[in-house]
Amino acid sequence: MGFFDNGYILVRDAISLEMCKFGYKFVLDWEIRQKVLQKVSSPIEFGVPTDDFFGCSSDSQVLGSMSLRGVPFFDSLMVYLMSTFEKSLNRKLVPNYSYCRLYRRGQVLDPHVDRKSCEVSVTLPLGFSDDFSDIWKIWLKENDTKIGVNLKPGMALLYKGDEVLHWRDELEYTDHVQLFLHYNFDSDESKIEYDNRPYHGLSYYLMGG
Repeated sequence: MGFFDNGYILVRDAISLEMCKFGYKFVLDWEIRQKVLQKVSSPIEFGVPTDDFFGCSSDSQVLGSMSLRGVPFFDSLMVYLMSTFEKSLNRKLVPNYSYCRLYRRGQVLDPHVDRKSCEVSVTLPLGFSDDFSDIWKIWLKENDTKIGVNLKPGMALLYKGDEVLHWRDELEYTDHVQLFLHYNFDSDESKIEYDNRPYHGLSYYLMGG
């Protein structure tokens, strides 16, 4: 039983712990830079909306959280790790986009499925604050079966993002950084390479998205 039967598969040691630590610090630093820049200048002056130039300071799916969509570092990581996931699935993939979210205490991720460009979704924890008491489960529901998955940094969960209902309950510690990488199968006629951008890591706004 695996991805094509259950709708998900767990990949251990998908990414090094050092890379996770770097990614976690990268996001925390980004939040600081975002707050500083918003005080000294407005990206609207340059014709670029805040959710693309600085990252989104209030994610519409998790209100109050900061998120980063399609930034060069995480998009490049999406492409770099793709061969690892292709081996796990024994299928060729097409890279679409990365998404990273900084969760804060008390936030929840409501049950949802994602769009077609998330045919193969990968979720990886990059890091969390030292006051955590238990690993924050991601919940999946497929064929009326509810499953809670514990993920530690370095591990990746591959799941059918556009089919499998998924969510998280309330976060009980200070912060948690989660990275999402999204792909289509190369054989899918409706594949959306780079999420309709000419290349990965390019601004959605500047590309008309």
